[in-house]
Amino acid sequence: MRLSAELPGTWLLQSRIDVTADGNRHIDPLLGEDPVALLIYDRTGHFSAQFMKRDRADAPTVARANAANNTQALGGYDAYFGTYGVDDTTGTVTQRLLGSLSPANVGMVLTRAFACALPVVASDITGYRDVITPETAVAVPPADTAALATAVTELLEDESRRLAMAAAARALAQERYAWPDIAARLLAIYESLVERERRSASVQTVPA
Repeated sequence: MRLSAELPGTWLLQSRIDVTADGNRHIDPLLGEDPVALLIYDRTGHFSAQFMKRDRADAPTVARANAANNTQALGGYDAYFGTYGVDDTTGTVTQRLLGSLSPANVGMVLTRAFACALPVVASDITGYRDVITPETAVAVPPADTAALATAVTELLEDESRRLAMAAAARALAQERYAWPDIAARLLAIYESLVERERRSASVQTVPA
């Protein structure tokens, strides 16, 4: 039996092992080593997942700035959804994030494509809509397979358009999503907050 035929349905998590890019095991500090989870895969290529830390007594309620995984837990609980694909040859499932409890990494599948100078065809949904531009991507209505097929076909048949979109995608990635630029913008935010606190502290209240 193929994995693609067996996977659709509702699953209770038996075990979870997270690994880093170099293959080392990494325990999610927000969910713990042995979370409780429910995963649902339907036959239209959509999935949803919910994870919960078994002991949430000491779970942080504020999300960190970055998440190593697709999304990140809040208060020891995480939930997200998207689309998935199955490779029966390797027995692997690839999930594509569309939305989550926290906004971490929503839309990053698009920015990664942009960084590789690839034009994109994507669903016109919140999260993706904030990332794509008319110069870099073609947006199609969600769950409209005919519109998706038409957009992909038209793009494949128009090489000059593909090349123009690819160049625009790469430029957008470098302009908005290069890590040095993100770090500079984050630093500017922190500096503005520090300056605001300094100004607030310097204001003296005079009794009426």
